[in-house]
Amino acid sequence: IASIVEEHHRLPNALAMNTVVFQVARMLGPALAAALFATVGATWGFFVSGLALSFLAFCVWRSTAGIDLSAPAPQTANQISHQGGLRAAWVYARQDRFGSLFLPVSASLALFGVTYQTLIPVLADQVYGNTQRWTAGFFAAAGGGALIAALLLSSRWMMRVLQRVQALAPWMVALALAGLGWVPVLPVSLLCFVVIGFGVTFVSTATNAYLQQRLPAHLRGGMIALYLTSFNAVVPFGQMVAGALAERGGALLAYQVS
Repeated sequence: IASIVEEHHRLPNALAMNTVVFQVARMLGPALAAALFATVGATWGFFVSGLALSFLAFCVWRSTAGIDLSAPAPQTANQISHQGGLRAAWVYARQDRFGSLFLPVSASLALFGVTYQTLIPVLADQVYGNTQRWTAGFFAAAGGGALIAALLLSSRWMMRVLQRVQALAPWMVALALAGLGWVPVLPVSLLCFVVIGFGVTFVSTATNAYLQQRLPAHLRGGMIALYLTSFNAVVPFGQMVAGALAERGGALLAYQVS
């Protein structure tokens, strides 16, 4: 996206709009899956999912046909005169105030916040007694909150919202996780999932947009790699911890600890 958008000041909005598309699919997908599983069963549900992914692969193949992916991109004078890479990005992140904050925040959200997805079926079964219905409902609530965050970030009020919400969003996720664990009431749980979806998406999208817009070109790739590593590489460990806690004390205990 950074290489497609020619007007640099519109880059954060473009990234947020990409998140809007993703979150709409994320909100509709679990509901569609629940409907398929309830009507035709799990086997046909996975078969339909496989067909959809095959269609996606075909579209990607068609879109890249005729493009020489092995040809190196032309370098700018700035890229030639400055060395990038992970080491340079790490040095920059340690010296930059925002860079020194977003890495631990991203890692903490990945370790404790994103694991809410792993526990949703357990919560729907153990606390609310209907796995299919409330798994879809909770995922839809989280997707709705994420969609709200993406729409706000793609609007003309983006910078104003960033200034007021960016520092609060991680704490909103923490409070919502506590609410899921300590107040097992259905309306409260639905609201908590909306808040979690909003907070996680807001932090991840805002961080990505901020980095893409603010960083020098020769550091952008390395810094995005650091950001993705701090987030994606930590998620499996958080899921393992959440699963172990849920096995020992149930979904409520896992949400309380998170």
